[in-house]
Amino acid sequence: MSKVFSTLELKKNKILKNRLAVAPMTTQQSNADGSISNAESDWLIMLAEDGIDYIHSSQMYYAAVTAKYSEKTSIEYLRSHITRQLPLVIPGSITSIDDAEKAMDLGADIIAIGRAAIGNKKVPEYFEEHRELPFKTPFSEKHLEETGISKELIDYVKNAPPLRSLNIVQQ
Repeated sequence: MSKVFSTLELKKNKILKNRLAVAPMTTQQSNADGSISNAESDWLIMLAEDGIDYIHSSQMYYAAVTAKYSEKTSIEYLRSHITRQLPLVIPGSITSIDDAEKAMDLGADIIAIGRAAIGNKKVPEYFEEHRELPFKTPFSEKHLEETGISKELIDYVKNAPPLRSLNIVQQ
């Protein structure tokens, strides 16, 4: 990965077409076998045809395969149906520069770090130095407090219905 971009840099470099970016942020749900349903991917492809600015497709693991085409990851499936001119933002258990590069090799244009960034300070520094992030989910409450995360945010991430299932904070 050559550079970490901010939203302002994306606009400045005209990667985003409009002043207001229109894009769905979607969480692709994993099936029991870890594969991803194609229904949501197909919906994203339809939106891409309608002219959205980019796709942010969250998933638990960036290299999860699709249920219908088990030889393809969800990233490869999406990329095979949308033009390279539409940026594809992908998070999903990316904890190293190697993971980020693999996701980009699969077709992601921009890597998003979500859960891992909650419990790790200086994520770009670790990636630039080709080091694995030192802390993995689920994080202890003590670690998050020492990182500077407020008790209120810890409680929210630990107990809010959609976030609780992500097992970000030890239960």
